[in-house]
Amino acid sequence: MSFYMADAQLSAITSLTKGQKVPQIPLILQKGDSAKSINLYDLNKKLIIFDFWATYCSSCIANMPHLQKLQEEFGNDIQIIIVTKNSKKEVDDLYARLNGHVSPEVTYAWKHLPFIVEDSVLDQLFPHDAVPCHVWLDSAKVVEGIAYDNTTTKENIHAFLTGKKIKLAKYGLDDLDALSPLSWIYGDNNFKEQLKYYSFIFSRLNHKGGGDNQVTALIDSTANKIVGLSCINMTIADLYKLSWYHYKNPNIGIPDNKILLEVKNKDKFYTPKKNSEYLEWGDTSLFTYALRVPLKNANDLYITMRQDLDRYFHYESKFENRKVKCLILKRISKKDIIFTKGREAKHEIDFGSNGARLNLQNMPIDYLVSRIETVISYKDPFMPFFDETGYQGNIDINIPWSDDFNEISIPELRKSLRKYGLDLVEEYKILRMLVISDEN
Repeated sequence: MSFYMADAQLSAITSLTKGQKVPQIPLILQKGDSAKSINLYDLNKKLIIFDFWATYCSSCIANMPHLQKLQEEFGNDIQIIIVTKNSKKEVDDLYARLNGHVSPEVTYAWKHLPFIVEDSVLDQLFPHDAVPCHVWLDSAKVVEGIAYDNTTTKENIHAFLTGKKIKLAKYGLDDLDALSPLSWIYGDNNFKEQLKYYSFIFSRLNHKGGGDNQVTALIDSTANKIVGLSCINMTIADLYKLSWYHYKNPNIGIPDNKILLEVKNKDKFYTPKKNSEYLEWGDTSLFTYALRVPLKNANDLYITMRQDLDRYFHYESKFENRKVKCLILKRISKKDIIFTKGREAKHEIDFGSNGARLNLQNMPIDYLVSRIETVISYKDPFMPFFDETGYQGNIDINIPWSDDFNEISIPELRKSLRKYGLDLVEEYKILRMLVISDEN
């Protein structure tokens, strides 16, 4: 493993923002058993990206192969450096625990990306309360941006290196008080307590914390009833699902594949698969909604929300029994081809010379069903899926697979399943669906 270790004592460390220059920072560059001291300014790159992470952050680790690919593609023009406050021992111990239990891509990236460990300086220059957080520096070591990791993309880096305009998901803009939505518009005032009823809709908000799809309930403590909702950066589908929430178990809600879309423009309902397209899509397709009603109207809260959504989006929503196209996992052979041979139970993805394969050995069929459902949901979240194999025993199956669902095609998946006497079949079923349709 290779580490860049920060070792700087600055007399007065102050946080930096876009357009400010990073001071001279000495670093200890350690590779294997050798180490040498250099300065940040010795890194002669057109772009430097600090990726702040922590050993508890599984998504940070999962993103390392993506960063490694970017480093290899842009070569000497950029330098991506992984930064953590964790000690070298903590990082080494984590690597030892993960080695052999994660994909080779993660292991490869971990060995080849430079790390900063035991950092105390960069964290003060670029304070953040969540990871991953990315800091972009230009060739003069001037801060180009402090952003969330979803805009560290091939397209954005290429645009930056060629002098074109880039759009970063800026980190830590405004701090939203989810329990006081009115402050999002007016801030502090002397009549906020007198406001008894409001509702409003924003387009997507950049805010401190950066998260999308956040819901907070406003509860009247005297009656223990929900009298308001704050919904931050949610899709139209998720807003409508929430508006029908009380018809379902609150811990389950309504899955996307229980929604039938009968609208002309469905683009707003499908999240882009590429991170580089997410922000632009989100600016027109994610919405922030807040509602507050008097206690006497608490029982009508969700009805009011639906009425607001219908008026703004010009949609109608209702539950109906409809004939819907579904994908169904079925047995196509009377032979128990997948019946387990009774060896040691295994559930893993094997990486060999022929590529990755899903290997289930002496496992319940639910493990296979869950994997297939995840792929179908990724391809089309609104496609209902059912397991009608009726299979109760454990199974053995080994089929081509990929952690990148873009690389899995339904036709190829069907071809693999047929060898085991299974198939994914399109059929129409009468289902009770949440129908979202254009206004008449």
